[in-house]
Amino acid sequence: MTRQILISFSLAAALAACAPDAAQTQTQTQNNITPAQMEAELTIPPPDWMYEDGQSHFNLRVAQIEAAGANAGGILLIGDSITEGWMEQDFPYVGPVANHGVGWDVTEGVLTRAPQILREDPKAVFVMIGTNDLSYDRTPDQILPPLRASLLEYVQRWPEAKIYLQSVLPRNGQWDKSVVNLNDALVDLSREDGLSERVTFIDLSPVMGTSADDLREDYTHDGIHLTEAGYDAWAEALQPYLPRD
Repeated sequence: MTRQILISFSLAAALAACAPDAAQTQTQTQNNITPAQMEAELTIPPPDWMYEDGQSHFNLRVAQIEAAGANAGGILLIGDSITEGWMEQDFPYVGPVANHGVGWDVTEGVLTRAPQILREDPKAVFVMIGTNDLSYDRTPDQILPPLRASLLEYVQRWPEAKIYLQSVLPRNGQWDKSVVNLNDALVDLSREDGLSERVTFIDLSPVMGTSADDLREDYTHDGIHLTEAGYDAWAEALQPYLPRD
């Protein structure tokens, strides 16, 4: 049976301070997991305000990640379905890569998943999260507190690791302008006391978009999620930040 994951008191308190309220639109992947793993009692619940399909996928991915076990060294990817999509692509690193991307996820969900994330022992951590929050009409004031708490956990847990906060990718459609505001807030977050010396912000907008609020058409098939060409461009942008050993 997959081991239980318990949310610490400190994380529970942080979640209580980050009250959410709304909903979203995201996707899928191939699922290779046994019924026994699905039935395992995992105590990492999705946000109760997440769409039902999102909650189901969240539970599935938590079980998949748990079954995969932890990596020593290498790269840790944290995010939503855009990060999860690396499972179908070649991430540009020859060492271990732990993919903690969970389709439909939001910043509160990433904070909830901290006990599972923190068992990893990475050399470099790449975080991209927040676009689904926009789909629930959440503002930076609602999005940032759980993300801040997560980053502070990473800084404390991995004193030697490089931690990278990536910009949310441009979106084509209803929330395109909101992405610009969120990315401005993410820059400010990376400069806060307790984070500025350890967290590096990576602005992907010039690489992935024709502008700060417009994703290149050849990089997406739906205005949000990436094509193979999109992942290739992202991979190239990350090259300067990858461990060299």
